[in-house]
Amino acid sequence: MTELDAHTLYIIRKHIDLREIYGEAPNAVRAAKEGFQKQVGVADQALASSGPFILGKEFTGADILLTTCLLSAVRRGIPLTEVLRNYMERTTSRDAYRLAYASNQIT
Repeated sequence: MTELDAHTLYIIRKHIDLREIYGEAPNAVRAAKEGFQKQVGVADQALASSGPFILGKEFTGADILLTTCLLSAVRRGIPLTEVLRNYMERTTSRDAYRLAYASNQIT
């Protein structure tokens, strides 16, 4: 999560979502997107070989963190592999996720 969020998604948020504050930095954004793809490839391989969750058969806090990063990537138009999209479907279709998501919406 730290590699994905702090090193790549943060740069993208900073220079796209908050560009009025931090300025545009297209080269940094491009490098961050490339870095995200490289880093998330590790999760993709782990899920493909020992899923259905990031640490194997049991859902853990690591899945919450990874799902948060993947959702952030999707919101920013970063493509995900089929393995990662299927993983997100598993994690976000859980009743606990849906309940937490609903309770965090502004009404």
